Amino acid sequence: MYSHDFGLSHSGKGGGDIYGDITGYMGAGSTEDDGPKNCYNAVKNYRLGWYDLQLGSTNPLDYSGSPKSFVLNGVADYKKDGSSNGELISLRLEQFGDDNGVDFYLGYNRKAGVNSGVSQGADQVILYSKDRGKFFSFVLFVFETKREQKLVLQCSCLC
Repeated sequence: MYSHDFGLSHSGKGGGDIYGDITGYMGAGSTEDDGPKNCYNAVKNYRLGWYDLQLGSTNPLDYSGSPKSFVLNGVADYKKDGSSNGELISLRLEQFGDDNGVDFYLGYNRKAGVNSGVSQGADQVILYSKDRGKFFSFVLFVFETKREQKLVLQCSCLC
């Protein structure tokens, strides 16, 4: 796979480690010829638009005083026929990314199917950032979850 040909940049984690995100492709690579079976992170999934029927974008500040719930699914749960009932593969939390600021993304890194070889953050919800109009992404936080397939998130503003 030639990810840079798709316009993707590396995926890192805090402290300037641009290859540190091994929750999916574009972090530290693998030397395996036919593996591992893992997918891109939530930032890359949003950018590529391959799961367009299950991508979401919202500004959390819009929910001040009235939280909104979102359901996240793993890539293996993508419904090509549009029968997802609103579950999302990637959720963009709009900040100022369109104006050279930072946007945040949430994704559920379900270890199943095409993503069955993921080695970090398996079956966890992960928060990523993407800076200033660039396509580098960084892992910010891995939420410890107990759910195996779906996770419901509630977004609200603490303003």
